[in-house]
Amino acid sequence: MGNKITFIWETKKGEFYNKDKKDKNFSVDWGDGEKTFHLLEELSDDIENNTSHKYKKKKNYTVVVESEDYCFLEFDICNTGLSKLDVSEYKSLKFLDCWDNQLTNLDISKNIELFFFMVY
Repeated sequence: MGNKITFIWETKKGEFYNKDKKDKNFSVDWGDGEKTFHLLEELSDDIENNTSHKYKKKKNYTVVVESEDYCFLEFDICNTGLSKLDVSEYKSLKFLDCWDNQLTNLDISKNIELFFFMVY
């Protein structure tokens, strides 16, 4: 697949939301040995995909989300115990919402199409 978003979070139940292009595939390596595959379907402007996973115990997990092309237009990962987020390989991202986490550094310099960004 190749186009990826990588993050580390400390959680027992993690989830993220995304609005995307129609009929595109993406996979999630949840960092605990489980990998899931998803097909995005057509969405209206006010509906988001919710992708979630339950872990056996709360600890740090490194998660990798990959897609066949740049299918994510919006990525929302708020209040999830996020300590690291790398979106540098996802240049077409237009909307990134990652508030209420433990991020201390985030490089969005390669995300040239990003027009909405929220973090605090």
